Amino acid sequence: MLARYFSRRGHRGLASYSRVTGAAFLAGFAGVATGSSSSAIVLPFYAAVLAAFTWLAVVSIHLYRDVASAGAA
Repeated sequence: MLARYFSRRGHRGLASYSRVTGAAFLAGFAGVATGSSSSAIVLPFYAAVLAAFTWLAVVSIHLYRDVASAGAA
């Protein structure tokens, strides 16, 4: 949903970042959901969680700056 929003607003980098992070997290979650405790499954999941939290921070800062600049205008 946010990837489409960023794409419409002309923020192609954030749109791509949103899609890639969503796909990586989905793949990591699917691997862990199988019940495997192998490090080959768990470590990519940890990396996907880290990517998702980084994405959340980047998007939050971007949207905060958008709102702050709209309020100053």
